[in-house]
Amino acid sequence: MGKRSRDKGATWERAVARALQFWLGSDWHVYRIQADRQQGQKGEAGDIGFRGPFAFPFAVEAKHSKSFRAGQLWKGSGPFMTWWAQATDQAEIVGLEPMLVLKGNGYECPALVAMRTPTARRLMGKAALWGKQRIFSPDDSELDVMVFRFDDLLNHPSCCLREIL
Repeated sequence: MGKRSRDKGATWERAVARALQFWLGSDWHVYRIQADRQQGQKGEAGDIGFRGPFAFPFAVEAKHSKSFRAGQLWKGSGPFMTWWAQATDQAEIVGLEPMLVLKGNGYECPALVAMRTPTARRLMGKAALWGKQRIFSPDDSELDVMVFRFDDLLNHPSCCLREIL
């Protein structure tokens, strides 16, 4: 991976961390996890860590790539499957739910968030029912994953996180 790609990824991780910090409020400390600590060996997983008044239920993985297009989600193509597997594997190591915040380049691909459908429904309630998107893997099997706009999560009350615990 080249320096420009790493810089772009780090910039995206910082943007996601700032957005989540604002969403959660001042009782929380949101930070980027060092690359050598993201695999669960030190009890942390994903790109972003959290300290707050209760356990944050997600391991958050942030991905930004020019090769990603939202339409790939319904075709089973593109990098989503690899990203989702990474997010899921890391989350399971530390006993958390996976959350993948992803974005392609340009305005035609807004920031999206992916999480397991039952988790998204508990977190978002009826607001998430409209957003259920069927995601297909390359072998045409349906994944139980809900993908919706990251802004929709940020506009939902963060106190609903307690529904996940």
